[in-house]
Amino acid sequence: MSDIVASGEKKQEIFHTDPSSPIKLHTGEEVYPVKITWGVESRAFRIVGRVLRTLPHLAKLDFAHITPADLVTTVFPSLLESAPDAVTELTAVLLGKYKEGVIPRVADLAWVEEHLDTADIVRVILPFSKVFSGKLADLIAQLPQPVGKAQS
Repeated sequence: MSDIVASGEKKQEIFHTDPSSPIKLHTGEEVYPVKITWGVESRAFRIVGRVLRTLPHLAKLDFAHITPADLVTTVFPSLLESAPDAVTELTAVLLGKYKEGVIPRVADLAWVEEHLDTADIVRVILPFSKVFSGKLADLIAQLPQPVGKAQS
């Protein structure tokens, strides 16, 4: 997939990979993602976990024989209901957008909804997802391999 997409007459990067440089929003405004720390990652885990909890029926689906009708009737309604709020909250967390003076820190969802569009949200979330999945793969690769059965 190309990292450049035509946007009118100018081209724009879709995958933001440098946390020290700003992400340019469709409005022309520039925002910086926060430094990814355990606090940010743990908030992201909780957000994704809430979405997954809304899909308990997934355990009952036979993924080897799933049909489009199964997706439309069982998966999509719950996902479409919970995912937008989760994506909005995750974006706010990754941009460090919190309501001023509120303890504990509460993500400023209204700011995200009023300032970003879908392409902006992808530019924020995708690099985090890519880095996180890379970290996870690296950690899994470092796990000790199970020892085979002892020969008799």
